Amino acid sequence: KVGREKSEDKFWKEVVNVDWTKEANSTSSETDNHTTNPAQKMFARLSQFAATHPIITASITVGTTSLGGDVLGQMGEQETVHISWDSIRSLRMALVGGGLSGPMFAVWHNLLERQVPGRGPRAIMLKLLANSVFMGPIGIATTFTAVGLLRGRTDKEIKDSIMSKGVETFVMGSFYWPLVNILVFRYVPVYYRSPAGGLASMLWGSVMSTQVNNNHPTKFSPFTKIASPFSTPIQNVPQPTSSVKNG
Repeated sequence: KVGREKSEDKFWKEVVNVDWTKEANSTSSETDNHTTNPAQKMFARLSQFAATHPIITASITVGTTSLGGDVLGQMGEQETVHISWDSIRSLRMALVGGGLSGPMFAVWHNLLERQVPGRGPRAIMLKLLANSVFMGPIGIATTFTAVGLLRGRTDKEIKDSIMSKGVETFVMGSFYWPLVNILVFRYVPVYYRSPAGGLASMLWGSVMSTQVNNNHPTKFSPFTKIASPFSTPIQNVPQPTSSVKNG
């Protein structure tokens, strides 16, 4: 049992500590020695922190961008000049993003970099394929499930939501994320990939939040018509009833 625990500890240390740590430490040291610019020094030290604490960095970044994406989503859903804000919904999305999605994607990117190292065309295409085939569906299903549980939805309601809006969201993401991932895998060091993905997802998060929290179509999404043939309508969704009785 002790041997197994040591083996597991070694595995997780390898997962969260990647080769980019040495690069970040070197960059930080060189910057401290060759510049007096406070902004550059701060950036170098943030790079070092991101390299040595990838999960914490991803959790903070993805949680923040999930919060911002939800605010944008709520603004996009409303057609009135006076915009109301559902703070509980935003906090719920931030909790799922920071507590679940961010750490999950940080571990995924580090594992992926260990299995498919490099930034060449072949490595980028393999990472894009792995993201699309594995992490895309898993990430969307996990988010829909977590948000559904926090909203008090039943298992059937969560399943129906995944089968309708989840599939639709996956198709939308299949158009949006390949370009983002090409840029990230080509130019962004591994310890910044989850934060970079989080920043890129600010706009995407607005669509995602609307998909997760509402039963109506995403009106402002250009991909809704493309995605609709791949989704199935939600069944047995309770509809609001009018308080006015017919005479």
